[in-house]
Amino acid sequence: MNRKKNKTKNRRDFIKKGVAGLAGLSVFPSISNASSLKTELLNAEENKIIYRTMGRTGYKVPVVSLGSSTNEFLIKAALKKGMKLIDTAYLYGNGLDETTIGRALTGLPRDSYVIASKVYGLRDNNTGMPLNNSTPEEFQADFRERVETSLKRLRIDCLDILYLHAADNPELIKMGMIKDVLIELKKEGKTKYIGVSTHTNSVVYAIADEGIYDVILMAYNFRDEETGETRKAIKYAAEAGCGIVGMKALGGVFWDEERKQRINQKAAVKWIMQDENVHTTILTINTFDQLEMYMSLMNNPEITPEDREELRLGKNNTTIGMYCNQCEQCISQCPYGTDVPKFMRSYMYAYAYGKPAKAKETFHLLHSHKLLCGNCRDGCKVTCPMGFDVRRKIMDISRIWEVPDEFLV
Repeated sequence: MNRKKNKTKNRRDFIKKGVAGLAGLSVFPSISNASSLKTELLNAEENKIIYRTMGRTGYKVPVVSLGSSTNEFLIKAALKKGMKLIDTAYLYGNGLDETTIGRALTGLPRDSYVIASKVYGLRDNNTGMPLNNSTPEEFQADFRERVETSLKRLRIDCLDILYLHAADNPELIKMGMIKDVLIELKKEGKTKYIGVSTHTNSVVYAIADEGIYDVILMAYNFRDEETGETRKAIKYAAEAGCGIVGMKALGGVFWDEERKQRINQKAAVKWIMQDENVHTTILTINTFDQLEMYMSLMNNPEITPEDREELRLGKNNTTIGMYCNQCEQCISQCPYGTDVPKFMRSYMYAYAYGKPAKAKETFHLLHSHKLLCGNCRDGCKVTCPMGFDVRRKIMDISRIWEVPDEFLV
């Protein structure tokens, strides 16, 4: 009982410190918001928040940023504590995420935050490419419509960063119809900068070589230390002038599928902060305690031997966990060319992150009602280098297809 009271008290104290004056902000948005936010930013500087510049965009942002959220008060608190970049997407929560963020940002000075959103477009996720039955004109019109919807939900006229969402095929980001619509939207003032979100190293290299994309949102975490392949790709893109935003920093959240061994969150975030080519990392923050914990890293980002021990670095770690490194070796092994990595992401969202709605969003994009795993009567042909039982995981997460959206959060 005392522990519960103390936890409640701590949360109240944090809210008092981080969200003080929010009631007044809604009454005097033009005066109170600007002055209080400037004060908070000055305090952030005094607290030695680490800032990095996002490549050619020139945006100076803290190394820790806020992933999409449906908690309006948490969003406001994050901004008050010193965060600046907020990441979201057209698809998230069927629009709820963008709508909530839009409410939270209402009345704040436009230059006090950086907002990034992502649009997927008319694409077949079995190939990652535009649908065969859609013309370039139809693809671009649909893409524009979704961007306009995102702007309305967010209550802004112009995004800071517009990403092509989940591009895991290098050929996609080279297509003229893709580049043309993004460049046009940038010229028309619908977004200041354009970029790509991806989980694939080959796409990072292709983005850098194209030269038109300003920002890359890339999956990256401590599990890359052994091979360093993602680190090399990120370095290549950063040297080409791209802003680099990290995601999936916690590497699957848990070491085990039973979810009894949680990965040390602070150690994981410290690991990615050591790479200066990563200008900021978006984190899923669900509680005020988590927000306070991540903000505390700004004053003490150095990774210690104890942190490395927690992350099991430098050891022959045989724990499988739930993080798929998206190496894509599995796709060619499957006789049906199944996009196994996306299934694994869906599985991770549901079981590790506790986000079944996001799991179904990822699953839905796969057209996965055409699941063909049952046809392999002699067993799955895929051998995962991480040791995943691919068929079992796919069959397991496939059940989410039958769950109505209103039952998922």
